[in-house]
Amino acid sequence: MMVAKENEGLFSMEESREQKKEMENKAEIGRVIDEICALFNKKELGRIWTP
Repeated sequence: MMVAKENEGLFSMEESREQKKEMENKAEIGRVIDEICALFNKKELGRIWTP
C-alpha cells in the first residue's frame, strides 16, 4: 500500500513539473510574439493564433 501511495505521489509531482514547464514555455512564446510585434511596431499583428 505504501509503495502505491509513494508512486502516486511521484507521478503527481512529475505531472505538476510538466504543467509548470508547459506554462513557462507558453509564457516564453508570448514574450517572443510581443517582441516581434514591437519590432515591427504594428499592433494589428497581435495574436492571430494561440499555441
